[in-house]
Amino acid sequence: MRNVGMFFRVSEDERERFRAWSERLDLSQSDLFHALIQLDKIGEADDPPRCIVLDTKTTRNLAGELKRWGYHFNQANHALNSIVYLLRLEEEGEDWAMRQVDGVRFKLDSLQKGVDDIRYGLADISDKPTIFL
Repeated sequence: MRNVGMFFRVSEDERERFRAWSERLDLSQSDLFHALIQLDKIGEADDPPRCIVLDTKTTRNLAGELKRWGYHFNQANHALNSIVYLLRLEEEGEDWAMRQVDGVRFKLDSLQKGVDDIRYGLADISDKPTIFL
């Protein structure tokens, strides 16, 4: 499909508001317009449509965060396996092992809070129309 230009008139105030809006969303004005034009795909509703806009920067940041969580969960699994290994060799006692497990549990609990924040945030928006840029 060939790209074509569109030209229309707006007031200076509207132009400034649109520019400020695109800057606040960290989108180019063109990307913001492309996101807004996709709103016609949303069925009619009594309320004005509310949608979620996922641009490549946001998606890349989210993917990076999920990758970091996977790395941390993998490290916790490795630590637990090391504890079991040392217990089987009888090089460390149960008291030591329980202290190590408590440390791993504390770190996993801290990580889980961040996971829950994003999971519940995504659940809140999952029924909303999504626009991908």
